[in-house]
Amino acid sequence: MSSLLSGAFPEALSAPCESRLSTLPLDPSALLARCESWLDAGLAAGASACFIGRVRQDQRQAGDGTWQRLQALTLEHYPGMTERRLAELSRQALSRFGLLGVQVVHRVGRLVPGEPIVWVWAGAPHRAAAIAATEFLMDHLKSAVPLWKQEDWGDTRQWVQAKPDDHERMRRWGVAGLAGDDGQGSPD
Repeated sequence: MSSLLSGAFPEALSAPCESRLSTLPLDPSALLARCESWLDAGLAAGASACFIGRVRQDQRQAGDGTWQRLQALTLEHYPGMTERRLAELSRQALSRFGLLGVQVVHRVGRLVPGEPIVWVWAGAPHRAAAIAATEFLMDHLKSAVPLWKQEDWGDTRQWVQAKPDDHERMRRWGVAGLAGDDGQGSPD
């Protein structure tokens, strides 16, 4: 791995670093304008990357053979702990990738298909660092932050289970296992 993608950078000590949960709808345009204003403030940015995750309009076949559409997705979190973990991950990304700024905003509560669920933005001197940082943050958000998703199919609700691919993606960042993963996919 090149020095561009690892190690500590002095710029990260003063770079903007924001992370938060939101019960309100996300406005990607407003979030992008805020983040890009950090780079316009004279930082040596050559690139920025963002990721917007949305609730998918999934379908499934019910036991009686009819098709159901996802009605909503409810995200629950562990108050206090989730916010601390988001802040820790944002600071790790700043340092690890030499970022000039980072922002992570994750929704909690009830969301309907099509709504933005997560916003991740990274500004860096070079493209590779900005893109890698957004992947690092998303992989960790899916696997190492106390957030739980429950799908509402109208007549039933079910907790979303972790996928084997989520664990594989964490391994590429040097994470062997996931602490507290009970395999249940629920906060119970």
